[in-house]
Amino acid sequence: MQKSAYIAILAICSFHFVYTQNPAQDGQWSDPVGFGIVPVAVANLPDGRLITWSSKFRDTFGGQDGATFTEIFDPFLGANGQALGEFTANTNHDMFCPGINNLPDGRILSAGGSSSERTSIYDPVTGLWEVADDMNIPRGYQGNVTLSNGSVFTLGGSWSGNGNSGARDAEIWTESTGWVVLSGIDGDDIYTGGDLSTESEGVYRADNHAWLWPASNGGLFHAGPSELMHWIDVSGNGSIVSAGQRSNDSYSMKGTTVMFDVDKILKVGGSESYSSGHPAKNNAYVIDINVPYGTAPNVTSAGQLSFSRTMHNSTVLPNGDVLVTGGLDRAEVFSDIGSRLTAELYNPSTNTWRTVAGMVTPRTYHSVAILMTDGRVFVGGGGLCDSTPGCVNHFDAEIYSPPYLFNGNGSLAARPIISAPDKANYNTGINVSGSANIQEFCLIRFSSATHSTNNEQRRIPVSHTQSQGAYNVNIPGNNLLPPGYYMLFAMDGNGVPSIAETIQIGANVANNQDQSLILDIGFDEGQGTMSFDRSSFGNDLSFFDTDNNLGIKNPSSDNWGQGLFGGAMETDGYEFQSNTIGEVSHSQSMGALTNKITLMAWVNRDEVQHNVGIFSHDYPSIFFGFHNSLYKWEFPTDTGGEASCYAGYSPPGQWVHVAATYDGNNAILYANGVEISRMPVQGNFILNPNESNFSTFTTSGFYQRLQNPSGNYNGSGVTDELDGRIDELKVYNRVLSRNEIVSQYLQGQLQNNPNLADCSQNSIVAEYMIGNNGVWIEGNNIEVSDGETVYIRAKGYSGEYFLTTPQKDGPTFSSVDDLSNHNAFNAYQVDTYVYNFGNPERNNGLVDPTNYGKFVLTTADGCPTVVNLNTEIPPSTDCPPGTTQVVQEYRINGEWLSGSDHITVEEGTEVMLSILPNTLGVSITLPGGTVVGDDYNLGNVDISDSGDYLLTSSEGCTVTLTLQVTSEGGSSAPVAVATASPLTGNAPLEVSFTGSGSTDDVGVVSHSWDFGDGGSSTLA
Repeated sequence: MQKSAYIAILAICSFHFVYTQNPAQDGQWSDPVGFGIVPVAVANLPDGRLITWSSKFRDTFGGQDGATFTEIFDPFLGANGQALGEFTANTNHDMFCPGINNLPDGRILSAGGSSSERTSIYDPVTGLWEVADDMNIPRGYQGNVTLSNGSVFTLGGSWSGNGNSGARDAEIWTESTGWVVLSGIDGDDIYTGGDLSTESEGVYRADNHAWLWPASNGGLFHAGPSELMHWIDVSGNGSIVSAGQRSNDSYSMKGTTVMFDVDKILKVGGSESYSSGHPAKNNAYVIDINVPYGTAPNVTSAGQLSFSRTMHNSTVLPNGDVLVTGGLDRAEVFSDIGSRLTAELYNPSTNTWRTVAGMVTPRTYHSVAILMTDGRVFVGGGGLCDSTPGCVNHFDAEIYSPPYLFNGNGSLAARPIISAPDKANYNTGINVSGSANIQEFCLIRFSSATHSTNNEQRRIPVSHTQSQGAYNVNIPGNNLLPPGYYMLFAMDGNGVPSIAETIQIGANVANNQDQSLILDIGFDEGQGTMSFDRSSFGNDLSFFDTDNNLGIKNPSSDNWGQGLFGGAMETDGYEFQSNTIGEVSHSQSMGALTNKITLMAWVNRDEVQHNVGIFSHDYPSIFFGFHNSLYKWEFPTDTGGEASCYAGYSPPGQWVHVAATYDGNNAILYANGVEISRMPVQGNFILNPNESNFSTFTTSGFYQRLQNPSGNYNGSGVTDELDGRIDELKVYNRVLSRNEIVSQYLQGQLQNNPNLADCSQNSIVAEYMIGNNGVWIEGNNIEVSDGETVYIRAKGYSGEYFLTTPQKDGPTFSSVDDLSNHNAFNAYQVDTYVYNFGNPERNNGLVDPTNYGKFVLTTADGCPTVVNLNTEIPPSTDCPPGTTQVVQEYRINGEWLSGSDHITVEEGTEVMLSILPNTLGVSITLPGGTVVGDDYNLGNVDISDSGDYLLTSSEGCTVTLTLQVTSEGGSSAPVAVATASPLTGNAPLEVSFTGSGSTDDVGVVSHSWDFGDGGSSTLA
């Protein structure tokens, strides 16, 4: 048993109660416990204490960045606990009105609020708040929740940031990725016109305090406050679908929800506006979300409270009852008039409400409530006033002891005693010792609350077996129990709970893991028939051998070899003589791949004459691998598009890092960290969800549909098996940036493997010549008109290299065997020695649109250099007579701008192109000559996206937009240097401060002073 729990047993015997008339019926309240701040936010810490905070001020709020006043409450000190004194968190983050999460490791994440893009994390081990990544979308008053894989989800929050005007789309956070926008989940989808009809402050309030609940079906449920509910899928780019209305309930801002049983949510009260004086509601509903994803939940009435309430708090208790405290009778901020002092209890077994003991202090706007490990409830705060007349700041809290802690005569009830392990994993049983009279167990997640919102608290009853004072308690899966700290309560036959044992559940689910990584196979097992998925999605890979008679599968245990990072999958087949395959079953996470993906692996091939599938699905629906010595990334889409990226040279006997991405607009292929092919294409993947073999995702080949595709096919049902080794096979449901892919390649370089080329200092320098009598020009970008003659070669390179063209399944030329025989320049003449496919303009030695793209020159050990061949784009032209003048329109990181003909952005910036007026259609000619449609999204751009884009309206008016992409500047943190004068003296004393000596590698752009007393300055 933990020491803190033991102290709590002693302390509970000496509580001082305000009310004593019938505690077994009504419970009892303690005297108010003083604080140095108004506790506007609260969260459970793993040791049983609470952390509370206010804002950059102790007693009010306002402004943006700054320190935050924080205070720890220790319930084990004194009769009713003690606040330990305030301190400031200097993360330049005013954490008033944030989204809050209890992370799986016990830390507390606070995102947004007054500092609308900031994120801070409190570490209970160090006792300090620490800076975390900023959100992409500034917000405050949003809804946050911890998902079943330990990542953090946020949505809504127009109270702060970017003009309070909506568009607070979803984001997801992990330690490794920071915040990533889920553009498929629109923040404006979580409220309706009906909501706005009564919310006089509009979207500034309507998207606030979203109620978000991970469900047992794996989806995320949005319960309100809108009149309309939703299901949310966070995979890939995310999606949101309607789940219908909450029975006859309307918009219920500042109401509450709490999960009191598996998939059962109690919604209580609220009002039809945030602060416009609408009456508070007295209604309640049970929302049962134990239904298939995307279908409407079962919503039933939970009766009516005795007192209507808004701005109250709801807290689930160990026995399943729900305690509702505080609030007031109408939608009004900074007022205690009409406050609800009497608490109420909801009994799920009878679906009824009853009043219980009341507080002495109003707990209205800016109050909080939270369950503690001893089964009591902390209720505090209220106020943090602005200039509203009559507003009262409540620098205190009260502790409620529920009726289950008392005997009928008012004495303290004897409580069960338990002892449990500190940690537990999913879908296992844990051994718990305890009293002989225990009837049931439940788990309640550690949680956090502010502004009447607590999306983290959930009570999950758990089954058990008993044998002579020992109990085996079953721990369900992470869909019911998102990873984190839980209170394990035991109840006796009278419903009296034990003091909770604190258990960390799902510690094996790493919160710092990239949750967009849905397949991560390291092949390190070295034996057996499976390689286990290291991601949190459980997409394990099985090895099968197939015979030569239509593919009868047998488990295979002899496919292990030495990898670059440890083990590897090793096979010895080739193309149509294949018998071994690695298979990943179709799953929810794999099947959700639509139009966002990154694939990568390390591969060492013993030969490069045959085709090899590294990652495939129902060929040709997805093929990633090699076409003889070419790298290949190919797939059709559901809109009739096709990506066909064939490029580069993969040498035998060498480890190469191959990667591919698709973002819904472009398919891109990488070799050893270098982009070697890009093809515009739109649409979704065509996936096969349920056909035997063909619904799976495979490596070292794919399942063949053709009976005898080569004439000498062995009939195994498998083709394109690797002759060599695969290591570190990864699949992401997002598009990794070029820098992220380069980082993966550099990780391989650190292994110092002699069979891995160091391409960091590429030895090939490209040069080109335009015309037969031109001059040779060193460079990687060629702009020419159609009909020109162009030659490409490596400048002064003494070894053998290989050149490939942009065409589908194009040729590969050796500098030794081919180019030396082509012409006197020992160079490749563009549009020669290629198959013409019936096109008379092909293979005539003159540039035409089929030649636009990337020519790749690769050293014999696999280091590529790319030469881009583009058509010359004429400057902006005047609009034909009678046509509408158009201007360039472009979206940069979600913000639409217009009018400039030249924009400069850093790598990683999201850019979309269009024209104004939007009523006209537009075609966009890319620097490579490819023509695409309106609202063309380049995704997260890199330097290769630089160039001239021709924007032509449907009426024929043309303008040019030049895009310049620069490398990210500034890799070092700024260094703050502050000096003061004088340093000593007698009060009163005037001191001058200066920060002009501060430095940064891209220049100091602003200063921010915090003098520790609430004062601040931005002067240098």
